[in-house]
Amino acid sequence: MGPRQVVVERRRIRLARAACLLGNRVSPRGLEAIQAPRTTITMRLDADVLARLKAEGPGYQSRINAILRAYLAQRTAHHA
Repeated sequence: MGPRQVVVERRRIRLARAACLLGNRVSPRGLEAIQAPRTTITMRLDADVLARLKAEGPGYQSRINAILRAYLAQRTAHHA
């Protein structure tokens, strides 16, 4: 498997995981905000965290949103 196929396969795996977490709200370009429009905010992140998210390619803001959504879902499940 060449480098390009590895990148494509990793992206496919990430999208499949996101689909599981978000109830299949995933488009070919990445994660979609379907339920509610997004709000613009300013957020401070550690440089290494942001660099790692950006290194995965386009859609890093959607990945941040998915991570936060999964965290909230997990907390809700534990406190129910």
